[in-house]
Amino acid sequence: MVPMFKSKTVAAVTVIALSLSAVAPAHAWGRREQDVLKGVIGAVVIGALINQANKPPKTQTLLVYAPTSIYNTPAAQRFDDYSDNSQRRIQSTLSAYGYYHGSIDG
Repeated sequence: MVPMFKSKTVAAVTVIALSLSAVAPAHAWGRREQDVLKGVIGAVVIGALINQANKPPKTQTLLVYAPTSIYNTPAAQRFDDYSDNSQRRIQSTLSAYGYYHGSIDG
């Protein structure tokens, strides 16, 4: 199974590290030289992973519906469907509950 990488940089570093670990002249080196090469490759891969993890997250833009006028909202359009007397009663009730602070004009 092939692991999924979050960035092209991490994928490139991993491919380079894996290719360096299979270099033919490295087999002619002694055990200590091979271990040093493995340590360097591991440090490069871990460094790339740490750098990727420390990047700040991308910000997203939130789109908000903002009508051009309060009279264009669906609630205002439905309110206009009521008679003047009903509109005054609605405003009075809302005012009594503290949700309406304007004049009772219907």
